[in-house]
Amino acid sequence: MGKKCLTRRIVALGLIYSTVVFLGQFFLYRSLDSFATSGKIGMVYPVAIGICVVLFFIYSILFLKDEFTGGTLAAVFGIIGGIFLLAL
Repeated sequence: MGKKCLTRRIVALGLIYSTVVFLGQFFLYRSLDSFATSGKIGMVYPVAIGICVVLFFIYSILFLKDEFTGGTLAAVFGIIGGIFLLAL
């Protein structure tokens, strides 16, 4: 017989992932509904993408141990600035 594929760790990680995805979708649609009343619905997706970029940048520095340089920081700020301009 082969290796057991479904372990407790895999189930736990799957539950954590599904919870994070569910909450992300829940708050995304709540944000869309909230901003629709004020007519600024076009800001929601760029801000959500900007948050994802920043969180992945932090994740890559802390957990993946990527190199943190001034150029990297400038690139992230440039991306975030472009997303901010899209949200206007």
